Amino acid sequence: MSRLSTFPRLACATLALAGFVLPWPGLRAQDQPADPWIGKKVITALNVQLRVSDQAVDLHGIYHTFIVTRTENGWLWLESKDHPDVKGYALPQEVVPYEDAIDYYSRVIQGDPRNAWAYSLRAIHWRVD
Repeated sequence: MSRLSTFPRLACATLALAGFVLPWPGLRAQDQPADPWIGKKVITALNVQLRVSDQAVDLHGIYHTFIVTRTENGWLWLESKDHPDVKGYALPQEVVPYEDAIDYYSRVIQGDPRNAWAYSLRAIHWRVD
């Protein structure tokens, strides 16, 4: 048998196998990958206020690291890692992934070199990381 005659069979077998391995557009909801936000450790951007319904959430005047525990209609539900009573909704553009916090605060400082909060919070991240 020549190589040319085995090529169509090999190609068909490869495509058939790919149908079992590759994701298919018609997957059911439970087969879809999990939401990438869930379980993500984040901080809120400066001056962002968490909300529950129309009410602002009291952050008790302290810095919080949050865990995203669910998403709903484009909003992220955040729960404070260290203070279980502090939780609420924020938009994705209002949070910063924890691993990007130092870069975020550095950009804030570049834009406003007199922002003492940004210096303090960046220092906390340098110390913690």
